[in-house]
Amino acid sequence: MSKQPRVMTILVDDLNIDEAYQRTIDWAFVNRIANDFDPAGLGLVSVARRADGSYWVIDGQHRVEALRILAIPRVACLVEDISSLSDEAQVFILRNTQKKVLAFDKFKARLTAQAPDAVAIDTVCRSYGFPLVKSGGTAFSCVATVERIWRGIRSTTADRGPETLKATLSLMRSAWGSATPRPSGDITLALATFLDRYGDEIDTTRLALKLSGLPGGWTGLLGKARSLRGSIGGSVPQNAVEVVRSLYNGGLRKAPLPPFRKEALAA
Repeated sequence: MSKQPRVMTILVDDLNIDEAYQRTIDWAFVNRIANDFDPAGLGLVSVARRADGSYWVIDGQHRVEALRILAIPRVACLVEDISSLSDEAQVFILRNTQKKVLAFDKFKARLTAQAPDAVAIDTVCRSYGFPLVKSGGTAFSCVATVERIWRGIRSTTADRGPETLKATLSLMRSAWGSATPRPSGDITLALATFLDRYGDEIDTTRLALKLSGLPGGWTGLLGKARSLRGSIGGSVPQNAVEVVRSLYNGGLRKAPLPPFRKEALAA
């Protein structure tokens, strides 16, 4: 992938940032670095040199932006010759394993590196109208939740993880559509957990109709789950499962679904 890394001094203006795998720049953090600038603590900026000779920051973009603010022209860099964008993204992941990197940012890097599970998750989410995007008021950004569902809600049902994710996204689309605002991570996890636990016992068409008729849609479900948690404790997703179970059982002619909460707390 690269020759032996070497230290070089590079013009700050020659350093580029690739948003395909890099984190969104935190300008408040950049300003803190600039305001408290200490050359001794700057360290080496990790840089990839591409085949065309251009330089791309792998680790250190916030330090580089602080240097731009301070008009410092050059910086010491650890440079590696890297031939492809996917390899570059993989190095980003390796460089950031010991740092607090947001789940979305790591997922974006793994997607750029063409990690098979990241590509598969991205494809599934997009196919159901829920593309994973950076956090915001209307974004579907619960990457950590989606990855957890993909790996399997329970160890005994791990092999069903991908199908559970598809069923969850399909259910949310049927109940509330895929337009913004999109369901939160707590609600997505709750519905996946409900399907994982009761999948063979439920009529998903009935469930979607019940959810679509809930006042406030998914935010109404979230509010009920939080209220229930205030009364009996537990997590928001656990209580949301109980709310959905009660909703589904309403008017059901056959045997009702058994409680989930006791199972969850015992697990």
